[in-house]
Parts: sequence; C-alpha cells; structure tokens
Amino acid sequence: MLMATRPAQVWHGTGRRQPPARIHDRETVRDELARD
Repeated sequence: MLMATRPAQVWHGTGRRQPPARIHDRETVRDELARD
C-alpha cells in the first residue's frame, strides 16, 4: 500500500486542533524499496 502512494507526500492527521504531520520516515522507506 505504501508503494501506491508514489510520489505523493505522506501525511498523518494528528487530531483536533492539531496540524497534520508529514511522515518523512515512511517516504524514505518507500523510496528505498523503489530502488531495489
């Protein structure tokens, strides 16, 4: 499923009154898997 997000940024909604947070770790993992 993570590979299906290519090349989109991965964000996570953190809850009410909180801004969404970008998940760089998952983007890095996805990019590494795509190289292989």
